[in-house]
Amino acid sequence: MSIQLLPTHHHQSITAYTATSITVAGHEFQHSFMIGTELAPRIWDAANIMTITSAHLEYLLVNSPQIVLLGIGNRQQFLDPKVYAILYERGIGLEMMTTGAACRTYNILIGEGRRVTAGFLLD
Repeated sequence: MSIQLLPTHHHQSITAYTATSITVAGHEFQHSFMIGTELAPRIWDAANIMTITSAHLEYLLVNSPQIVLLGIGNRQQFLDPKVYAILYERGIGLEMMTTGAACRTYNILIGEGRRVTAGFLLD
């Protein structure tokens, strides 16, 4: 699906996604990656929601986000609350949603100027 962007002038907007890939600034990602307001896209070594640990989430905090988004694939799933307790202890919000919803939400949040980091799980 191609995403129609509002004029945000943000170079890290997600411009398209499919069931197996996400495109950011002309670069297509086909493996799990992370991206943030002031964080260039980079590979994220989280394989799937069942293998995510607190250490994986800690890596998403590198740019001190206000909120963390997890795009977890095509089916809604949730992490064990013990895994994401480190976020709530720091006052950082966490939203787990399907990949498409996370892509759209990420673009909205960066358009609002919010400090956000998103981790996308892709096979």
